[in-house]
Amino acid sequence: MTDKFAFMVDCETLGTDPGCPVVGVAAVVFDPSSPFDPEAVADEDKFESYCSLESAMAAGLTPSPGSILFWMEQPDAARKRVFGAAGETRKDLKNMLSELAFFMSRRAPAYGISLADAPIWSHGKDFDPKVLQAAYDAVGQRVPWNFRHSMDTRTAFRLAGVEYKGKAHTPLEDCLAQCAAVCEAISRLGLGAGLAGLRVDVDALAQHIRTVDGENSLGAGRLAEEIVAFLEAPGTGDGGIAAADRGRKRSAVAFGAEVEDGFAFGGSRWP
Repeated sequence: MTDKFAFMVDCETLGTDPGCPVVGVAAVVFDPSSPFDPEAVADEDKFESYCSLESAMAAGLTPSPGSILFWMEQPDAARKRVFGAAGETRKDLKNMLSELAFFMSRRAPAYGISLADAPIWSHGKDFDPKVLQAAYDAVGQRVPWNFRHSMDTRTAFRLAGVEYKGKAHTPLEDCLAQCAAVCEAISRLGLGAGLAGLRVDVDALAQHIRTVDGENSLGAGRLAEEIVAFLEAPGTGDGGIAAADRGRKRSAVAFGAEVEDGFAFGGSRWP
């Protein structure tokens, strides 16, 4: 069993090193031990905000030349997300970071956990947390999480054999995709909710019980084995479907990935 509550964070930057400008940030509350459905995340459990590049640079954060060239070569929608549309007024960096801290300080207690004890997942422990730490330092604010609880998606993916390649989405979309991938990795590692994480087709289960023990001739132990086998069996409607499997398919559809006999996500394939 693993943590039942965590945050996933992701940021939009102009650079890859601490001290580069952070112009966008997102966070999502999720349960790493259970299947993840991005469409089921409540509005109050997700956060996304952007600030002006000017305010980030005024705070002393410096973009790398390569990052500016990279963003200039991206589609108009991506550039507007980072630099803002013509005439758009954006909040400053300090306000954006304050909003993130406020969101996290409200959501952790809502789930009965202290923010100081909340796990913070990110796609690369040495990127998002350290870049955000430098941004908080630049505006004179304290980072809202405890560095001791930073969790790295890449480690989980490697241990579980999950191949994940993100796309050029928004920080919020990246958070949602990474939550789904982490939950898949945790499940593969045998650290998830187990049978408690299943969403069962009750009618199908009842029919299965009538089929295997219609005359009530099986003992309790044998019947229990049949029920567990039913719950764990993969399927597409002819039996109990693990929520992990259904959640993966919902996640793939939500992000435009192709689903065949495995799970493709973000341009990668999960067999």
